[in-house]
Amino acid sequence: GLESVGIGVLQRDASELGERIVLDSRSALSGLGVVLVEGEASDNIGPVEVIEYDHQAILPVQQLYQVSVMVNSLEVAQEQYRKILGIEAWVPIGIDTSAGVEGATYYGEPVQHTATLAIGRRGEVCMELVEPLEGPTVYRDALDRYGETMHHIMVTICPPEQYQQAVDQLAEEGVVVSQSAAIPPLMGFGYFDGGKKMPGTFIEVITPLSENWLEMMFPDSETARIVVGSLAD
Repeated sequence: GLESVGIGVLQRDASELGERIVLDSRSALSGLGVVLVEGEASDNIGPVEVIEYDHQAILPVQQLYQVSVMVNSLEVAQEQYRKILGIEAWVPIGIDTSAGVEGATYYGEPVQHTATLAIGRRGEVCMELVEPLEGPTVYRDALDRYGETMHHIMVTICPPEQYQQAVDQLAEEGVVVSQSAAIPPLMGFGYFDGGKKMPGTFIEVITPLSENWLEMMFPDSETARIVVGSLAD
């Protein structure tokens, strides 16, 4: 059972969906908390209220492509996620700003760094595990400050022009790009630091640099689907 991997129950309470169980999974899953609901799927109900805002978002949210967790050991973390959450399929990716990466920045300053990561999927749940290696990164900042922890979400894939427009507008709100780089001719990426506007939140945005960037980066469609889900279909 879960106790064998160091996971206990923090809290139990009742909800309209069934019994709600909050697990103390943070140590076993590198800072990620898990909540379970015991009940029949057919008994699930929709939200009590849907609140819609009539305005144009600066950075449109498309879907939750992935949740990213910073880890001390990629190998150990992958094994824990495989054992506990059943995530078997992983795509390894290395980041080295001295090889094939252009324009790498850390809070606006040129930077050199390396990191290793793996993206895994089970069903519609996609997790990214990141182990920082050398050089300054927001990954290392998080590990040094909080230990292993959930760090950012990826919710937007947009053209470079739309991304730059968001950079300019969000900067006026105090939300700045903490880290960015490009991998021509595939993609660029950046992390917005939510700062005081969105405390504790980092948001990753991918900017495709070619129409067929996914096919060039992941020729195998199954690999592409692990990384971006139904977008690869």
